[in-house]
Amino acid sequence: MKWDKIIKEAIKEGFVTMSYGGVAILMSHEVQKEQGIFEKTQKMCNREIRHENVETNNKLF
Repeated sequence: MKWDKIIKEAIKEGFVTMSYGGVAILMSHEVQKEQGIFEKTQKMCNREIRHENVETNNKLF
């Protein structure tokens, strides 16, 4: 049960970049921005993106 709570919170906060079969990859927002995947990850986690605070490039993860 703890895992479910942790994953739900990580998704809510926009840290989950990929998940499958009980495994999840989490990245800080700073690293997501460095890798050019911040905007895509936030959309995947159903988070609102404030464009004035986001620098993006078009790399995919």
